[in-house]
Amino acid sequence: MDATRRQLKCVGYPFANDVNFSSKEDLIILVSWLEDRKIREMEIEQREVLRKDGEKWDSAFNEYLTSLGCPFEWVSASKDIAHDCISWLISAAVSAEFEDASEDCVDMEDLGDDSTATVFTNMNTSMEVEANNTTTSETESALAPAINKLGEMLLLTRNNDENDIIYLQRILKKIKFFLTDGSLKCLLTNNANGIKLKSFPSAFESTDSVLKQVSIIIRMLYLSDFRELQNDLNSLIVLGQEYTANPKTNNSLGVVGR
Repeated sequence: MDATRRQLKCVGYPFANDVNFSSKEDLIILVSWLEDRKIREMEIEQREVLRKDGEKWDSAFNEYLTSLGCPFEWVSASKDIAHDCISWLISAAVSAEFEDASEDCVDMEDLGDDSTATVFTNMNTSMEVEANNTTTSETESALAPAINKLGEMLLLTRNNDENDIIYLQRILKKIKFFLTDGSLKCLLTNNANGIKLKSFPSAFESTDSVLKQVSIIIRMLYLSDFRELQNDLNSLIVLGQEYTANPKTNNSLGVVGR
C-alpha cells in the first residue's frame, strides 16, 4: 500500500497518510474526491450515487470502473480484488493529472518570451531567471534524443519548429487516438474481433463508401474533443461550487464572505 499512498500524494489527496483502504467510508470519500478533482468521467449530477453509502454503491462503483476501462471487477471492500481496483483507479487519476499538467506546459510555452520574462520577474531576481532558463534548455537537450526515438516508434517525425513540449503533445495525441486497447486488439487480430467501422452511425447518408467512412471518423474525433471540453466545464463548475461553499469570515472587519 506504500506505493498507492505515494500515488495519492502525487495527486494531492489530503488524507493520503490516513486513508484506510479496508474502510468503505474512507473509500467513498476517496472515490468521490478522485472523480471530482482529477478524473471527471461522470456528469456532476450522476456522481451523487458515488458520494453516499448504500446498497447500490458497490454496483454503481463497479459500473463506474467499467466505464473507465478498469480490467478488474469490484464486488466489495472486503474482497481481495478490492486493492487492485483501488490501485487502478488511483493510477487513472495520476494519468489524468499528467494530461492536465502537459496541457498547462503547452499553455506556458505559448505565452511567448515577453510573458515568460514577466512571470520570472515577479518571482524574484534576474539571477533566478538565468538559472531557470539554463536548467530548462539543458533538460530539453538531454531529453530530445529519447523523445525523438519515441516519436519514431509511432511513425511521427519532429518538425523543424517543434520544441520538446509541442512534439510530446503530438505524440500523446497519437497514442490517445490510435494506440488504445481496442485499436491494438484490432491490429493484432486484423480486426477479426473488433467493431466494424460501418457499425457506427454516420453524420449523413451517402452512396460513396469512402466519403461515409471519412464522415464517421470525423464525427468520432469531434465527439472526443467535445467530451474533453465537457470535462473541463465540469471541473470549472466543481471549482466554483467549492469556492462558494467555503466562504471566509474576517472577524476583525465583521465581514462574511470573500
